[in-house]
Amino acid sequence: MHILHLSTALTWRGGEQQIAYLYHGLHDLKIKQTVLCSSKSSLMGYCNKYSLSVTHIPKGGSISWAYAKKIKQLVIANNTTLIHVHDSHAHNNAIIAATFLGVKTPIVLHRRVDFGVTKNFFSKYKYNHPNIKRIICVSQAIKDVLTPSIMDTSKIRIVHSGVDTKKEVNTDGRLRRLLNFPNDAIIIGNVAALADHKDPYTFLKVADALKDHAQYYFVWIGGGEMEQEVKQEIVRKGLQKRVILTGFRKDIRDVMPELSIFMMTSKTEGLGTSILDAYMSEIPVIATAAGGIPELVEHGKTGLLAPIGDAEALAMHILHLSVDSEYTQNLVAAAKEKALQFDYHVMAGKVFEIYKEVLS
Repeated sequence: MHILHLSTALTWRGGEQQIAYLYHGLHDLKIKQTVLCSSKSSLMGYCNKYSLSVTHIPKGGSISWAYAKKIKQLVIANNTTLIHVHDSHAHNNAIIAATFLGVKTPIVLHRRVDFGVTKNFFSKYKYNHPNIKRIICVSQAIKDVLTPSIMDTSKIRIVHSGVDTKKEVNTDGRLRRLLNFPNDAIIIGNVAALADHKDPYTFLKVADALKDHAQYYFVWIGGGEMEQEVKQEIVRKGLQKRVILTGFRKDIRDVMPELSIFMMTSKTEGLGTSILDAYMSEIPVIATAAGGIPELVEHGKTGLLAPIGDAEALAMHILHLSVDSEYTQNLVAAAKEKALQFDYHVMAGKVFEIYKEVLS
């Protein structure tokens, strides 16, 4: 078995972290793999740093003939038995390689976003191409959204994303020193790209709703295309001393334990693995009930849920957790037990079983 992983993203977000986890998990199962990614991408840098087998090509558009030709070249050179597609543009190029370049290698598609398939001809064609043998959805919510567009729904499987449950955390107070918040500050944080579907505006509304409570401070860890407009909104609301944007950080698991409460405000969310990182860091979790989040957060047991966009409900949850320490500790304990079920080795093992299904 030799797997060719396809990725075109330049940045490092949740999907790229999952590719890394999957590679390591399959490597432990003695599976040969190669990653084809974009030149100068974060994933290329990661693969080089950790000696993962990687080939790269300059980033093209949504369809790249050069990328499609590279797929064919690698399939022949490595005697590739299965192609694993990890994003939309990679999916496009795999289908181009199959349709126009004669690549017959079976394809497994990984779907990590919870919005529907567009209704144009090519989208319908690429999701129902005969080379697509399995479609892995990271949550039931994604499967529900995807199913109406798939002619043969028996191809769909659910495999939840994973995290490293054994990673050591080196908390040294660096986040609080950077933020310069008071020692007794209650820090509410989110780890996410500054993108519309992550809904940073609701995050700011919560901060605004609690601005008369001196102990609450808010931090958003992650960069993105909305950074400038979010900064402008912080100024407009007069929250400069209460809300900090740190930008992208590579030490998430080390700074996560410094948060008092983790709050995810997404409008759409495939699964939300940052929640699992918060669970492992023993941080209480508050989140909106978007996409696959309710598959991780059991309301009142492992965390607290609020309707999408409901800043008032989120603020009330913060107040509740702040005053009821016993309730909060019960949530944290149950959450950590749940997180252990999502170790990335479990995820990799389930994906391996799907590979065997296809190749049998």
